[in-house]
Amino acid sequence: MTVSAEDDFARKHLFSIGRKLTWLFRPSFQDNLEAELWGTALGEFEPQQTHELKLNPSPSTIDDSLYKDCAINKKDFTESLILGGAQLTPKPGRHQPYSPVVVAYTSHKLVQNHNGIFGKIFSDFLTDYVAFVEGKRMCLVTEMLSHTAK
Repeated sequence: MTVSAEDDFARKHLFSIGRKLTWLFRPSFQDNLEAELWGTALGEFEPQQTHELKLNPSPSTIDDSLYKDCAINKKDFTESLILGGAQLTPKPGRHQPYSPVVVAYTSHKLVQNHNGIFGKIFSDFLTDYVAFVEGKRMCLVTEMLSHTAK
């Protein structure tokens, strides 16, 4: 998961400056899109963004009950979900269901600047998100091993 904040000066500006300083050593590009991608930090190039992450004080939409009988295996973590006070919402036509890659864009209310990832709401969201994704991985491995043993 990559999360880019709207007020992240380093990703918006310093990354591009750093790329321009190394322009002579860059790879050759086939078109302008490749050049734009190379000069823009992941998460800042709008066509790469797959999700939005916003504040949402509603209760979490997933919970530990998904671990019963490994129902979590059917959960697509690229769908809209609320965890820890934040809502991850796919951008229409941008996300791939069940993809291991999420490139989310968020406001300064959730993540501040470049190092503002330690706020309570974002930390709670990320901790829960990673825990559920890892729980799914463990259920999938357990399920795979039980089928192999048969």
